[in-house]
This record gives sequence, structure tokens and C-alpha cells, in this order.
Amino acid sequence: MSTETRTESITQKWAHDPEVMKRLIPASEIKRRGISMVDELLVEGPVYILKNDRIEYVIMGRATYEDVMEDQDEASDARVRESLEELARGEGRVMTIDEIMADARRPD
Repeated sequence: MSTETRTESITQKWAHDPEVMKRLIPASEIKRRGISMVDELLVEGPVYILKNDRIEYVIMGRATYEDVMEDQDEASDARVRESLEELARGEGRVMTIDEIMADARRPD
């Protein structure tokens, strides 16, 4: 399958999302034109890199990455707080890893 045909199949898959489409580039294009083309696209948001007919990589600027990591940390902290509050209200129970694994192995 030619590169153009593979790219067409990907573009058909993502045609509904114009934001992805304008920042979707084959890895071979980066190799040919250089990383500066990614810099130009990063102004608009993350860049999606095609490899082997799939979006294989997402490149984002450092500030975006730091925001994503901060959001992830905040979400994790919120889940821990919620679990501790449930325990304080007597709504949960503390389990060992062995108990969790045994529970996961039980057929439904």
C-alpha cells in the first residue's frame, strides 16, 4: 500500500475531527522536512504523527505537557481524598493486595 493510500485511510478515519486533521502528519514527512514543521503546527495544539498507518505519536509543547501532568496529579489526589472520605463515613473497607487479587479472580 502506498503512503498516499495509507494517509487517505487515516484521513477518512479522522475526517470528523478537523482539529486533528490539520495537525496529522506522516513520520516520513518530518524526516523529509525536519522538526521545524512540527514547531509550526504546535502553535495550534498537539501534533499527531502517523507511523505504519496509525497515529503512533502525539507531540505537545512543554507547557501543554506540564498542564496535562498537573491535571493528572490533581485527579489522582481527588480520588484519594474521596476514598479517605468514604472510609471516614464507614462506606468502604481496607483490603490487602491479596484480598483484592482473590476478589478479582472470583468468577462473577
